[in-house]
Amino acid sequence: MVDTMDREQQSVSNEGMPRWVKVFLAVALVVLVLVVVLLVFGGGHGPSRHG
Repeated sequence: MVDTMDREQQSVSNEGMPRWVKVFLAVALVVLVLVVVLLVFGGGHGPSRHG
């Protein structure tokens, strides 16, 4: 009886992150990649932006 309860608790705790956390991390990663791409290919800051 105790072994069954332990296994159930372990399976619940091993499910991983909730879906909303995964979605949030995916969106944050996409935004970060877009910012990096814009900084690299958009010229960033500096004298070239005022030309």
